[in-house]
Amino acid sequence: MAITGDIEFDDFGITFENGKQIVFDELVGDTFVVGGETVNGSVYSVSEPKDPVLLNGNRLCGEPVTYVASWGDADTTTVAVFSTQDVPQSDADMCASYTYE
Repeated sequence: MAITGDIEFDDFGITFENGKQIVFDELVGDTFVVGGETVNGSVYSVSEPKDPVLLNGNRLCGEPVTYVASWGDADTTTVAVFSTQDVPQSDADMCASYTYE
């Protein structure tokens, strides 16, 4: 929360507390490997790769974000961001992750 503030996340993109957005192009996966285990989740390609300035001048990734993955349970949602050319298959290639309750 200190980096992104509150977010609104849906199948179309992410809107950050300061109004900046990342818009998704398409859903490219419905499973994802986290810590060596496959979980149900969503992997989206980003329509216009960018690294928006968020709260207090923080950046989301440090490089333009090309993919976003999300997974979670009833209490938390984790959002991972990637700057890779290829569709990420696991959390090993993420440039950052954020967990929301």
